Amino acid sequence: MDHPLSRSLAALRPTLPWTVVATAAFLVAALPLPLLAAKQPGAESPQALVARLKAAAQKNDFGELVDCIAPTDRREMAAGLVLGTTMMVAFMDMGSDMAMGMAQGMAEGVSGCELTAEQKAEMEKGKADAKAKTAELQARYESILQKHGLKDRMEAMQAEGGESRGGSPEEAIGKLLAGVDERALIADLMGFMSALGESQGQEEKKPIDLPAELTDYKIDGDHATAKAGDETVRFVRVDGRWYFEPSENKGAAS
Repeated sequence: MDHPLSRSLAALRPTLPWTVVATAAFLVAALPLPLLAAKQPGAESPQALVARLKAAAQKNDFGELVDCIAPTDRREMAAGLVLGTTMMVAFMDMGSDMAMGMAQGMAEGVSGCELTAEQKAEMEKGKADAKAKTAELQARYESILQKHGLKDRMEAMQAEGGESRGGSPEEAIGKLLAGVDERALIADLMGFMSALGESQGQEEKKPIDLPAELTDYKIDGDHATAKAGDETVRFVRVDGRWYFEPSENKGAAS
């Protein structure tokens, strides 16, 4: 059985990571030059990777979480987020209008009479507020696509008919994300999803649910496993660094 960590990483709902700029600037100035190099993704061992994952989850540091995921899965995650957020944005306006219409209908049905002018005005105000929030979120989404060069690319691919011209899903994903900083894209889209959840009154959630303790680490070549009770967590080594491997990937040691 695969651990819930495998499933939850496929549908992360993190909050946007934050940085205290002044403190960061001070620390950078104080560090010796060798330590200023960019932090490598992954970890030197599965145990070290779990420690890094836990620290990132505790701080809701989404960039760090992405750095712990196998590079091939990272691309699939980025593509899935682009698709998911695109669909969510497409239905935001429709959902808002439907919700307000249903609310009015239910209010009149419960009371047995038509709403007063004051009640209707209040509902119209709520509708206007919802539309304003939707417009703000849509603008944020458009800016993310523009930032990563995806807006024009997506429109061009849609005009071409997507996969209908014989390309495989993998080829379509490769074409969409060619040259894109997937780590930054995932972080931006997760920040957007977090803001969308907050706008809908959803309770803030941790990005992943990690077990208190992992035991029985076993390494078999470039694959490894660990136990969380009766469940299994999988890892893969790529270019000498260990990463978390979602359950969909095949070939992990049993």
